[in-house]
Parts: sequence; structure tokens; C-alpha cells
Amino acid sequence: MENRVEKYKNWEYKINFSKDVNKFEINYPNKKLDPDTLSKYYSINECSIESIENNNFYVSQPEDFNDLFDTAYNILDFNQLYLNCILSLSPKNQEENIRHHWETHKEFFINSIKKDSYRALLARFGILCTTENKLNELMWGYYNNNEGFLLEFNYKEFPKNFHGPFPINYVKTIDKIKTNNIDHLTFLLQSNIKKDIWKHENEYRFLVESDSEYLKVRGIWEDSELDRLRIEQNISFKERIMPYSSKSIKAIYLGFNFLKGEKILDTGNPYRIEFISEKKDLKKRLLDSIITQEMNCYSIIQNVKNFELECERWDIKFINTYEYEINKIDAC
Repeated sequence: MENRVEKYKNWEYKINFSKDVNKFEINYPNKKLDPDTLSKYYSINECSIESIENNNFYVSQPEDFNDLFDTAYNILDFNQLYLNCILSLSPKNQEENIRHHWETHKEFFINSIKKDSYRALLARFGILCTTENKLNELMWGYYNNNEGFLLEFNYKEFPKNFHGPFPINYVKTIDKIKTNNIDHLTFLLQSNIKKDIWKHENEYRFLVESDSEYLKVRGIWEDSELDRLRIEQNISFKERIMPYSSKSIKAIYLGFNFLKGEKILDTGNPYRIEFISEKKDLKKRLLDSIITQEMNCYSIIQNVKNFELECERWDIKFINTYEYEINKIDAC
């Protein structure tokens, strides 16, 4: 087993390499215990519904993030890369050729290695973003306009190739990472840093490692716009998904506006609804999944006295086609 350590602004990142498993670890000042559960926000669309039906995650790459500097390609400074490091990673029969390119086109050579290594890491790892915040008004607003849903996970039930959870290192300014190593630890560090303007998300991440097939990769870090467009056109949602067990789902929370645009057939408790909006088929599939997988279901509600978000327990029953019965059980 080989151990490696990198430091970044008082945070220490470790990895233990072995043949069976790679163990990641992050230490930081005033380290706190990992949360009991973690959650993920979803909007209502074909991909999110398919994801909950099949119990899989889309594991992100930097091109997917709304933060332009998240897991930035240029955060890695390879100017400290040494020739011996390159040779140790290269076939023996290429040594003479590599030495020649190093001497004649060192800068181009380093940039090529940087790009290739970055692509290799993105093909091996996907990023799963989660949060502790189930009732965050900002996140409900900008992730799904209060019309979508949130899944709360017992993440300890995740497969072994889900490394984490790792808290984000929120910093005032991002400094380049000087490294002469090309390995998984580099990606752990690189994908764990965000500016502190995002601190309200209280984010935890998993590095999801692909054990068999390589994940599809795209990005603005390609050499040309043509390369970027070609790669974007050749990738789909299904080419970066990873499965998880339905046992890991602790609960689902439906947004305050989930029933917006739908028909309320009667009042009282329980009451009936009928889906009539443009998203009626997607919402029907979501409720069918909740019933089939026997999920604990909650709805987000407004506390108009304290101006805070709260939730109440729902029991949902299928009635007919697009009709369902909702029984409000209690507040949470």
C-alpha cells in the first residue's frame, strides 16, 4: 500500500493506494462528524424521473456545474512536473522519444499531459453533489423553483465505489495547486474546493469510481470549439450514471409548488388530486415510484408565522389513471 498526502489552505488530503480499494481521507481544523443523512435536489424532468425509477445517479463532471470555477481544469499547476515522473508513468520503449519531446517542446508536452490526465480522471470518476440542507429556501428556489423534489439518503448504504462523503473546502480565493503527481488524490483535492460565496449550500461530495467501463467526458478545456461541440453531441445522460440501492433512500420531499397547475378534486383530509398539467405524466411516474418503493413521503409547507420552510408527512394512494389520494399525517 502507498500513502500520499497533499495540503491546501490548512486542509490535508490523503489517499491510501492498494490493489483492492483506494481509501480517501480529508482532515481540516475543527473537523466535525459526518452528517447522518445527505440529500439531493431534483427538478421534474425525464432524467430525474428515470433516475428515481431505476435508482441511479447521474455523476457530474465540471462542465455540468453552475459554478464556472468548480473543479477547474486550470487550477492544476504542472510546472513542477519532472521528467522522471513522466518516465515512471510511460512505457519503457518510449523513453528516448519522451526525452526528445521534453527537451524540444517542454511547455507543449506538459500541457498535453495535463489535458490527458484530466480527461483520464473525469473518465474514471464522477462527482455526486449532496447537501445537509433539506429546508434551504435558496436551494429549493434555484434548483427546482419549489416545484421539484428532494431525496434524503442513508448514504452508508451506497456501494463501495462511492468514496465519501467529503465536505467542501470553502475559500475566499482559489489558489493554484502545484503538483508533480497525476493520480486520484489530485482529483480529490481539485474537486473539493469552492469559493465561499457557495457556503450556504453546505455541500458534501462523493467521488464515484467507475469499476468497469470509462465514463463519457466533455468540456470547455478541449483544444478547440470543434472538439468541444463534437464531444457534447456524443454524450447522453445514460453514459454517466451509477446505480445505488433503493434501501439507501430514507425519504422523499415534494416541493411546495409540486401540485401547482394540478386539479384539486375535493378538500379536507384526505383529499384527491388529478394531474392535468404538461408534466402530468412525469409527476404520475414519480408518485408511482414513491408508492412502489414504499418511500417515506413529505411535502414542503410554509410557516407563515416564522417565515420558514417546514414539512408534513403524506400518505399517497393511487386511485385511477392520473388521480391520487393524499392523506396529511403530521408535521415534521
